[in-house]
Amino acid sequence: MMLAVSVYNHSYLGGMLPGLMVSGIGHGMICTSMFDGGTRDVDHHNQNDRS
Repeated sequence: MMLAVSVYNHSYLGGMLPGLMVSGIGHGMICTSMFDGGTRDVDHHNQNDRS
């Protein structure tokens, strides 16, 4: 929704940047939670640990 404002606003700071900031923060929180939840119950011997 916030990126749709860029259609009416021709400046980067006013139109694109707020939407990209919200999107980036949201994706960061969702992806971290998704990967944590998806690998929580995997046994240690089934994990591909390269460290």
